[in-house]
Amino acid sequence: MLHDVQLPFFPTATNCLAWSHDGELAVAAGEFVHILVPNRRLKNRKNENNSSDPWTHVRVRVNTFGFDEWEHQEPASFHDLSIGEEQSPSLVRALAWSPPGLAKHRHCVLAVLTTNLVLSLWQSASDTKRSSYWKRVLIVNHAVQTFLSQPAGSPSRQTGVEHPVQQRTRARAFAWSQPISLPQDEVGTLSESKWGFHLLAIANDLSEVFFIQVRSPHALYDIDDGDWTLDVLAHRGTPEFQVEDMSGISSLAATFKKRQSPGDLAWSPWRIGGGSIRATFTSKANDTRRSISVVVRLVNMSCRYLAIEFEGTGNDKELHDQDGPTVYWENSYHDQHVLATASHQIVRLAVWPSNETHELQLRSKPDRWLGQASEDLSSATLRPWDQVSSLTFGDGSIPNHGFLYTTTHLSTLQIMKFSPIAIPEASYHHTISSLCAGYSHLQARLSDCAKQFSNEHSLGDMTTTKTWGLATHGQYVAACITLHPSEMIEYITPAHERATIVFSHSDLEDLPDADLEKEQQLCFPWEQPQQLRPASSVHAEKLDLILSTQSSSIFNPAISNIDARILYIAACSSTLLWTPQRSSLLAKARDSLIALQLHLDAVDFRPELDLLFNLTTSADNNPSSSPSDVLAQLDQAIYSRRTEEILAPLFETCAIPGCGALLGWANFSTARCKAGHLWNRCATTLLAIQNPYLSKFCDVCNRESLNDQVDEVAVELGTSVVARMLLGFFDTCAFCGGKFVG
Repeated sequence: MLHDVQLPFFPTATNCLAWSHDGELAVAAGEFVHILVPNRRLKNRKNENNSSDPWTHVRVRVNTFGFDEWEHQEPASFHDLSIGEEQSPSLVRALAWSPPGLAKHRHCVLAVLTTNLVLSLWQSASDTKRSSYWKRVLIVNHAVQTFLSQPAGSPSRQTGVEHPVQQRTRARAFAWSQPISLPQDEVGTLSESKWGFHLLAIANDLSEVFFIQVRSPHALYDIDDGDWTLDVLAHRGTPEFQVEDMSGISSLAATFKKRQSPGDLAWSPWRIGGGSIRATFTSKANDTRRSISVVVRLVNMSCRYLAIEFEGTGNDKELHDQDGPTVYWENSYHDQHVLATASHQIVRLAVWPSNETHELQLRSKPDRWLGQASEDLSSATLRPWDQVSSLTFGDGSIPNHGFLYTTTHLSTLQIMKFSPIAIPEASYHHTISSLCAGYSHLQARLSDCAKQFSNEHSLGDMTTTKTWGLATHGQYVAACITLHPSEMIEYITPAHERATIVFSHSDLEDLPDADLEKEQQLCFPWEQPQQLRPASSVHAEKLDLILSTQSSSIFNPAISNIDARILYIAACSSTLLWTPQRSSLLAKARDSLIALQLHLDAVDFRPELDLLFNLTTSADNNPSSSPSDVLAQLDQAIYSRRTEEILAPLFETCAIPGCGALLGWANFSTARCKAGHLWNRCATTLLAIQNPYLSKFCDVCNRESLNDQVDEVAVELGTSVVARMLLGFFDTCAFCGGKFVG
């Protein structure tokens, strides 16, 4: 069952939830960000703390800045004054996770916008379940300031009027784009081919939009000394807007009307075709929402720099008083995507490229309208005061089906279902059906929480539910709510503040009525036992990848000692996997040893070659040797080396003081010297790990690998082609697909 989560605070942002691709759920709470990290487990294996709780709760303080992160600023003039920048306690205003692959060990980066108008990027330096490891790595405002200080800086407005740099560097809104993934032969590295390029758009006080490429040192595994960098690729000036008549209003009201009011930013999915990569970017300035076509091209393959161009202005019609959020949804059915925008209690939907449009009117209570109440809400003379506060799309259980979850701040929830239907003589179509009239599991869960709160405090159903955000993770949806008494004054201390995270699933929304049995069976993906790939198939894939590199690396006269060592270990390891079906693997191992013999005259590889030849011959004639016999022969070939051979950098020796014996084989995960000392082998490179604090561990199966982010390991592997290729290819666990920590 998807149990609720109680948190000891009141949220401070109207859209306080962000759910990452890896399952981390971040909640904005004043000076802190609370992160719920999934507790993953293997089949028939309990969590480390023997708890059935699917989450580990982490609290990170985000409102403290050093002088190098946020410089001292003199008070601004009245025209450029920002109360938030000068006097706010830097509470969390908005937050969002980046796509995976940007942070260390291919995790997601958390972008946090605080009320001092500073946008910062956070990552975990090691274990995501420990708050001390979460660190701020970048201040995005610095990149904007550097861009504006360049001699070729653009004017802040299309009319050429200049504004202070301080005002132009204030971050008001931001949005991550989906990663731009290209084939490896186009980008030159496996990392960008697998995880893509990462773009971030931010809007400032003047509704200018800056398009920034975020480059991580953890993504550039083939560069020795990388660092976090932000490159402003493009800049869109402030759009023109009509200034209303200022007669009869106060000077303060006139000042606010003259100012730009940036709103939500949104990216559509990237479309690759016709020799270009393009997406639609939507931004809001005052009451006008505009969209532009963004075209990306690769400028420098070796350094992986991008360039952005714009095609037309694509101005949409003006949507007056459009204060609500904006969100895109991608559908693989004929490459469609849906744009949802909110205005008051109306949600407008546009489907591309079929150019369909739909409108949804939320039916809230009559007392939530500022005007004459009537049954027909469209006849109200004034705007509703309980407006749409959060929109989010979720996947359905059927491919290409989805749900749009819409709610107001006072929890008027409506759910819409998308289902594509092919029409003759038309390429595609969307049908949109409202589920609000029927059973909604998420709405039922909110009602249950309200009833429980009312019973605990004897309120007699006089309870108000406030929704502070919606977020989805695949088919799962989360809502953050707080509960308050109605028809009375509420007074509580901070110690009694409570927020509740309520979860639901799209399968439950599809049901006509409550299905208690199915609800009890549902759980989060990480609560389900994770299945491991067969170890033999993983090792065979890894050895085949290593031995296949001999054509490009081993015949290079400048081959590094680490590469030669890994190739030797892989050739010897292939004997532990011999079967008639893997005869080609043994042949590659034999060829690798023959090539190594040409470069290392002092080492005699005849014992290993004889073992490989015998196995290849017996594999064709129904082999009778047991794996233990093969292991004994392999150890004998290693332990019988002469003294001058032991000194060769090809072999691994025991690091125990006074030992120094050659390391043999116990199995794929353990190295053993002749004296019986055991060492763990790296699950990625197969090298022995003989020093502490050099490892990273899979957060699911706990397998150990060399941590290439540690300086000592990075220096040792600096000249290795094969090791870096392996660490880049297997940057997630090859056995279970889990992310590494450490």
